[in-house]
Amino acid sequence: MPNKKTNTSKNKGFFGKLKHLITEGNSRKIIIQKEQKESIVELTLTIGIIVALMSPGMTAIGIIVALIAGFSIKVENR
Repeated sequence: MPNKKTNTSKNKGFFGKLKHLITEGNSRKIIIQKEQKESIVELTLTIGIIVALMSPGMTAIGIIVALIAGFSIKVENR
């Protein structure tokens, strides 16, 4: 049988990759602002994704209403 190569990293397996993705998500945040001045909502990207997965319809409606009302939505690194 030929030798199989596996891709190993510092964190092994599914839970290691999941932990890495959560860490990356926590280092970014979603900001909803009115006219580039006052920040209305600031969430970590991880929380934003969890909320979007739990209620995708409400998330889509909220994004559309926010954009129509003149709010800006941005994702930034910390």
